[in-house]
Formats: sequence, structure tokens, C-alpha cells
Amino acid sequence: MTKNSARKKEIRARQAATGEAYNAARRALDRDQDPSAAVWLRVTLEFDPAPDDQTGPRLLDPQDRAAVALAISGAWKYAKIPCPRAVVWPVRLGAERAVLLTRLSFPRPPAGGSVTAEELESLAAAARHTVVMRGRKSVTATAELAPAADVEEFGAHAAENGEHSPEIAERDWWRHALVRLTRDVTTGSPYTEPTHHRAGRVLDLWQTGSKDWPIDTTTWKTNLDVDLMGFVPDDAVTLVEVLEEMPPRLADPVEPTHARLARRWARAVALFANAAGDPAMTSADWVMVHDHRQEVTRAVQDQVTAAGRAEQCPDPELLRLAADILEQIVQQGASGYRWNVDSTRTVAADLRALAGAPASAGPGLRERLWTAEEALSTALQVDGAVGVNARLRPRERQDAEVRFGARLAAVLDAERAAQAGIVTTAEELGEPLWDDDLIRNGLFDLEGPYGSPDAALCEAENWDYAEVTGAWLDHAAAQLAGHGIRWDPATGDQMNGGPVHLPEGMSLTEASERWGEVYDGFGEWIADVVEQARDGAGQAPPDGIRPDTAPGARWITWSTA
Repeated sequence: MTKNSARKKEIRARQAATGEAYNAARRALDRDQDPSAAVWLRVTLEFDPAPDDQTGPRLLDPQDRAAVALAISGAWKYAKIPCPRAVVWPVRLGAERAVLLTRLSFPRPPAGGSVTAEELESLAAAARHTVVMRGRKSVTATAELAPAADVEEFGAHAAENGEHSPEIAERDWWRHALVRLTRDVTTGSPYTEPTHHRAGRVLDLWQTGSKDWPIDTTTWKTNLDVDLMGFVPDDAVTLVEVLEEMPPRLADPVEPTHARLARRWARAVALFANAAGDPAMTSADWVMVHDHRQEVTRAVQDQVTAAGRAEQCPDPELLRLAADILEQIVQQGASGYRWNVDSTRTVAADLRALAGAPASAGPGLRERLWTAEEALSTALQVDGAVGVNARLRPRERQDAEVRFGARLAAVLDAERAAQAGIVTTAEELGEPLWDDDLIRNGLFDLEGPYGSPDAALCEAENWDYAEVTGAWLDHAAAQLAGHGIRWDPATGDQMNGGPVHLPEGMSLTEASERWGEVYDGFGEWIADVVEQARDGAGQAPPDGIRPDTAPGARWITWSTA
């Protein structure tokens, strides 16, 4: 069992014993760990008072404190021990002074059981740098061992409610992904000119980290070469597609290369289908679509090339994917040129044969893979020719990049909707659960006449129809959710009753049956409401309505008659 698996098992055991949520159990275990491996500090940040004509620095918000926790944890990156987890809690928070109670949880006790004066100075510098980078000016910081009284008074609360630094990586990790910008950003490096990127553009970015360091996902890198590296904050992007990844935790699964590339190819094909049905597509838009497909082809070619050099047969699924790419891209007349289609068809057939019997590759494997690499180069040329012919000006490409980002996001949204199951409307599934007459008639039929022994209301009372309707719709939505059917009652006033999301594998017929079961249950539900009101009717004073503590008071309001 790995260390991470043992940790998860320990957390779930505590959950079973205490009934706590997963994260609460995890934090509780952190708090209860060996105290010899935890060090409590007091970090004090002093802000210079603002001039009379300016506002003072804003208070440290939770995001600021989380950044400080990350910085203090990361200050140990180049030590000879794994970085500690840090949790930060504000003991005092003022306009000119902030005192943060900080706990460092080491994987094993530090030398001497505590931190040195030099290490305290480094931690204070890390905290100060973080606060300055987040917009505070003229900040001084000090770090010292926390007084025992502070730990005794605030320690348990800080460990439970403070801002935690990220977990510590169990191996070197990276993530290579396509992201879409949610706002304009400018990137650059000491050796490159600043580049402005418009909101909506899709970028190819990286996140990386090292074993025993905090898993920092707050920033993306534009390049892995330190001399060319620019940075994009994580809060400025939305993740579009993970291109390749090595997770930081040993227990996290690693997606096979062929499965990842097959997924990317399927999306590239979906993009082409989406674009082909859009009469507004321009030549610049087609360049973006072809460029995206070209990136997938190049990634497949790299895998084939690496296998050829190693004289190893690639995974059969990768060979079949390469054959699909050749057959679909290299078409006679594609991009306005004549291509050697017969040759690529022969290579595709050979790749399929090799995928069917990889053990019989024989000594000619290397030559067969080199031939496949050359054929994939032809596929790259087919897509590349579109961009060459278009001769886009810089502004045309920038505008097209933003439109491509929206198109790719739409394809991904459609993919997620398909994975989530069928989307239909409430009107298609059966009787309207949201019908006002359903509630009013149900109450009227059961309430009994005023003054009768079985009357649910006294003369001064009336039904609170809004309360009853809201409770019924919440009940109906919960019953549907129990079958995996998602419907928001707030959309019931739409013409078709609003969208309804069905779980994967559920047919419209089955969904209609479940909807009908909920509708048929209305009679029993409304009868229970009326019975509650009837139980409390005798507690109403003369010419008044029952007190709030009486049975059924939730459903009652003053009569306007």
C-alpha cells in the first residue's frame, strides 16, 4: 500500500467512526498528528499608514492568506527535507497590522525539533514578498515561534479553519494543457518581447512541480525553457483540454498515451464537423481548425517516431489511430493539391495489419514505422497548406484565435452534455408538476368547510400558496434527483417547463415513467400537508390564526377575505 493510499484509508476510517466529511476528517488528522513534527509560528505583517488623502491597505482576505501559506511551505523547497504543509489563521487583523498564527506540519521532525533563526528570517521574507506581489506596499514582516498561550487559545481553531497550503507532491509532476483565457493577459520573459493575449484565446501552457514540493497550481508557464518562460495566473484561464499529464500523487491514475491521443483526435473530428455546418466560417477560421488537427497528428507522429527509434512496436490502438488519421486527412484534392493517396492508403493498411498482429512485426518493424512517419508528414502538409494559402495578417489571426476558442468550448460543452445523458424538456416527460391549479385544487378538495369539525383552516386563515407550491416543487425535484434526473423548478415558468437532464443510459420512456410516479405521488403529499394544518386548527385564537409553533403553521397565512 502506498503512503497516499494508507493516508486515504486512515481518513475514511475516521469518517466512519465520527461521521465527519472527508476534508474535516483530513484536517482533524492533521491537527492530531505527532506534535514533534509540527512547529507553531507567529508571523506579523506591518503596513505603513496611508496618507490622509488615500485609503489604507485592504485587509488580508482568504486568498491572500492562502498565498502566504503556499509561500511559507515553498520556502523549504531547497532544504534537505520535504516541504511542510502550512496553515495560516489571522489572530489579529487590522488596517496597519496583521498577526498570523501559522502551523508547519513536517513529514518528519526538523533537526533540533524546531526552526532556526535564519529559517525564521527566510519565512518572514517569503511572507512579505507574497503580500507585496498581491498589491500591498511598504510591508515589513517578522516571524517568531508562537507563544504557548496563542497555540493553546487559537491552535485548534486555526488548524480547523485556517487557510492551508497545497499538498506535497509525491513525485515530479507536470501538466500540459490547452486553456482558454477569461481576460486579457500579457506574457514575456527576459529574452522575449511582451506578448498581449486577448480574452477568449486558447493557449498551450504548462504546470510543473517537483517531488517533496507544494503542489502549486496557481500559475501556468508558456514555455519550459527558463529563458523563454512567461507566466499566466490560473484565475485568468479555464481548462479546455489536458494534452499530457503526470499527476503529483502516486495514487492518481496516469492516462495511457494512446487513449489521450484518441480523445484529442475525436475532438478534432468534432471541430471539423462543427465548422463544416457553419456558413459563417472564414478562411482564417479554417486555418485555426486545420492547425488544431495538425497538432494532434504531430503528437501521434512523435509517438511513432519514438517507437521506431527504440525498435519497439507501439500500442495497437495508437497504430489504428495513425491509420485513421492518414485515411481521413490525405484525400485527393485536399487543401487544393494533389497528394499521393495510394501510398498513404497502403501505409494505413500496413499499420492496421501491424496492430492486429504486433508480435509478428519481425526485423522490418523499424522500416515500417519510418514509412508511417513519412506518411504522417504528408498528413501534416495537408493541414499546413491551408495556413500557407491563407496568408493571414497578424490581426486576422488574432481575431480568428478568439473565435476558435469559442468554437472549441462549444464542442467541449456538447461533449460534456452527451456524457451527462439526454437533455429534454419537462413538457416532454408528462404532466406539469409546476401547475398552480394542481396545488389549489388539491388543497380545496381536502381542506373541509370552515367551521366543520374536520376543517383544516379557521375563518381567519388561508393557505400560503407560495409556500406550499415551493415545498412541493422542492419535493418533486428531490424525488427526480433520486433517479438521477436533474430538473430546476425555477425553470417551470418557461414555455416547455425548462430543461431536464437525464442520466447516462436512461431512455425518454423510462424518464417519463419516473416523472409520472412523482406526479402520481402528489395526492399523498398534499394530503399530508392538509393533515398537518388540520392538527393545528384548534390552536387558533378567536378571530386570529394559529401561532408559529402550532402544527401546520408553515402552510398558513392571514385570510384576505
